[in-house]
Amino acid sequence: MHFALKASVGNSGNNHPFDVMNVKAALNVHFRAINKQTLGIYAGVDAELIAAIRHVQLQVLKQKTPDGLIRPKDPVDKWLRENWIKSFKPSALLRPKMGLLTWESEGFEGGPNHSRKLHVPTDNSGLTIGRGYDCAM
Repeated sequence: MHFALKASVGNSGNNHPFDVMNVKAALNVHFRAINKQTLGIYAGVDAELIAAIRHVQLQVLKQKTPDGLIRPKDPVDKWLRENWIKSFKPSALLRPKMGLLTWESEGFEGGPNHSRKLHVPTDNSGLTIGRGYDCAM
């Protein structure tokens, strides 16, 4: 997923629904990492979202005057994008007990034949969900 704000989000922001939901999703990446309660993903702006934005401004970025507003390309926006990207890293998985032949033949975690995105690799293949997991056609 590409994370890019089109307009401001938060306290007195433009608050376009898609931007609001993307900001909440990006904030949730951070909150899960620090074991904090996540935000509900809906298009509304409420006190909980503004408090979450202020948390990042004050606690993470050490801004002197947190205003609860994220503007495109401001420090909070840049931090959310960088944090979002860093959260997607290939990780080692346990070998499956069944389907090992397919698992082994499809490369290694993070390799050129690996993807965690839904795709159809060839015309002769079904929908692929992940390494070694192909749905029937």
